[in-house]
Formats: sequence, structure tokens, C-alpha cells
Amino acid sequence: MINLACWNTRGLNSTPKQSEVRKLVLDHNISLVCLIETRVRINKKTLVANSVFKDWDMIDNYNSHSLGRIWVGWDPRILNITKIRETDQIIHCDACILDINDQFRISFVYGSNDDRLRKALWQSMCSSQHSSPWIMLGNFNVFRSVGESIGDRSRILGAMEEFNDCLQSLELDDLRFLGFLHTWCNKRSNGCISKKLDRVLVNNDWLVKF
Repeated sequence: MINLACWNTRGLNSTPKQSEVRKLVLDHNISLVCLIETRVRINKKTLVANSVFKDWDMIDNYNSHSLGRIWVGWDPRILNITKIRETDQIIHCDACILDINDQFRISFVYGSNDDRLRKALWQSMCSSQHSSPWIMLGNFNVFRSVGESIGDRSRILGAMEEFNDCLQSLELDDLRFLGFLHTWCNKRSNGCISKKLDRVLVNNDWLVKF
């Protein structure tokens, strides 16, 4: 199986951050990486992409957002990726692992931090329901249960319910993981807030196949 990664870079314009991405890919033998919150304007896209991805292929969602909130790069010697559709919060793709011809659907997410705007994300997800192996990864900017948040539980029940209803209808669930539960923190000593906003979701066909 190939190695995939998704990283909320919180900016990709600086040379040190670009070097960090290259090191991540090299150290973990990654064949596909999704970078979200790049903050790279389209006039600088080619320069930054050449630095980060070099000989890799890439797609993005600049057609849906001026800052290209989602970048996806992959090694074309290992994978073939075809974009199916995009919005400002998600890119849906069909993928194939070339040497074994294993095919699957993969979706990359960077959800809005506005509950109202995330409704469009749930609609896009539900309209793209897929019966073959499907993996979805990224920052959904919402958590699934109160145990996934410490320090801030305001106005969450409705958003949690919408997210869980969407996942239930799609028959997607969390892939088992190692490491810290919470993936985001406000880094304050007083009033610390931490949440699980990033996750990898798969359907049963994915679990059977991989």
C-alpha cells in the first residue's frame, strides 16, 4: 500500500515551510500529499509548486477559491489521479495505483469554519456517494463528539449532528489511527482549547480492499 499524507500548512509561501513539506515526503516515503490552507495566490502557484512538488503532478481548487485552499501532489510513476469535481471546500478524485491497478475514490477536504457554509460541504459529499473503495481526508473544522473537544463546546450540537448524519448516510467512518486524539490547539496557557478537526474517513469497501 502507498503512503498518503494531509497537512494543514497554515501557509506555504515561505521557503522553510516548503522545505518542511519536501522533508515530510522524503522521510515517510509519501506518494501523495494533500496540502490545505496554503495561502498561495495564483500568480505564485507555479513557483511554489515547482519548489514543493518538483517532478510530481498536482491539482488544486483555484477555480473555486482565489487562494487555492486545497493542493494535491502525487508521484505520477506510482499513481494516476483524475479530478472528478471540486468546490471551495473539497476535491473529489478517482485514483489508481499503477503497478497493481487498484482503483479507488479519494476526496480531500478543507471545511469552512462557518457552520452555515459547511452545509454546502455536506451536500457535495452526499451527492458524491461512492460504492467502491473510498477514502476522505482533511480538516473538516468540526468534530463528531463532545469528547473530541476540550475547552470549547459552544454551539456544537447542531454542527456535530449534521456531520454525523452526513457520514452515516455515506457509510463512512474513522480509520483507526495512532497518536494524539486532538489535532488542533489554540496554544494558550490560559483558556486552552484543543479539538479533533482533522481525520481520515473510509467506507467498508476500502477496509475490505486495503
